[in-house]
Amino acid sequence: MTGPPQSLPPPGAWRMAALAFLTQNSATGLTFGSFGAIVLAIEAQFRTTRTLASLGVSLAVVSLSLLAPFLGTVLVRRVPIRRVMIAGIVLGAGGYASLALVDDIRAALAIYLLIIGPSLVMFGALPSNTLVSSWFGDRPGRALGLVNMPLFITLVPLASTAILAAHGLSAVFACVAVAHLAVLPFAFAVRDGPYAGASAGKDLGAGSGAILVRGEFWLLAIAGGIIVGAGIMKISHLVAIVTGQGHSAETATLLLAISGGAGMLGSPLFGWLADRIGGVGALIANALLQSATFFILLAPVGVPALVIDAVLIGACGAGVSATQGVIFSHLFGPANFARVFGLMSIATLPFLFGMTPLAGLLYDRSGSYALPVAVTIGLLFVAALVLLPLLAAERRTRRSAAFARRTTAAFSKE
Repeated sequence: MTGPPQSLPPPGAWRMAALAFLTQNSATGLTFGSFGAIVLAIEAQFRTTRTLASLGVSLAVVSLSLLAPFLGTVLVRRVPIRRVMIAGIVLGAGGYASLALVDDIRAALAIYLLIIGPSLVMFGALPSNTLVSSWFGDRPGRALGLVNMPLFITLVPLASTAILAAHGLSAVFACVAVAHLAVLPFAFAVRDGPYAGASAGKDLGAGSGAILVRGEFWLLAIAGGIIVGAGIMKISHLVAIVTGQGHSAETATLLLAISGGAGMLGSPLFGWLADRIGGVGALIANALLQSATFFILLAPVGVPALVIDAVLIGACGAGVSATQGVIFSHLFGPANFARVFGLMSIATLPFLFGMTPLAGLLYDRSGSYALPVAVTIGLLFVAALVLLPLLAAERRTRRSAAFARRTTAAFSKE
């Protein structure tokens, strides 16, 4: 039996959203925020190429994507989210402690693939956003906007750069491990919401196969994969791009922090916009705005232009998760959120895995970031076009949900 449509979340919902905000930030912020600041140090310390140095975060995304469908099914079967998060935090702490001890690039890449990636899927975006969906039903936009505000991506690059300069790369890894353990006590307070036990929508059936045969799923996978992959590529290469244009490493790190700070506004903004106009329309706007910001990096520019780029790309990048979460709830139903989220992770894997090392490879071959940036711009335009057929489908489901809420409210008054 599905939970009733509602205009106000149940008591305790916003407390769970705050905990999800902390876990989501810890998982993504500590990994992606630190990696952008240390990729050049990895290249130097491990005596490797830019391609291999930038591969670690992509390998983490690979294992995340491969495991996400399994975890989505586990959460649908009602394994408490709390247990999954606790295990993921402990695993992540162990992974970064191991990175602090190795001195071979192959060992480091194996840790990202086999330990860091699994830890991300266990306490990062999937369980955190699923937790919110289980408390907020079919109107999760504002809460998802809060959860995906990238506070740690603002702070971690600054901290990582300071620690790197003072104590070296191993110290950065060790500090990230300790930060994981600091979050652990909060995970024990997580509780699943009333929508967690709701049955799947009638049009989807009980299994994942019913989701995979829907064209909407694959259109969203292509577009979402490009948009998220572009964001990962930019975070991973931004320091290298900016320093390659003649700016200092301190300026590049500051831009990372500005980008993360802009995400603090962009995530709730796009969550609000998705609740207002629909997730598909908000995601199309996101893709087009991101493509425009990448033009700034095609040629050397001054710091003011780079600041504008950092603000816009940070706002757009942080807004993707909230926007996609709203689309999942609208097109597939809140009860199917975890399963759709998990399946989407593996469906978007070619883009999430490929775009960052592809940019490194194109740089190694051409000696410039102009080519990888231009390719990314073209792909973002493709993403916007792919999303256009989904506008009508989401509009229909939003009208149905609004009618259900009005009907329920009318019966409640009687």
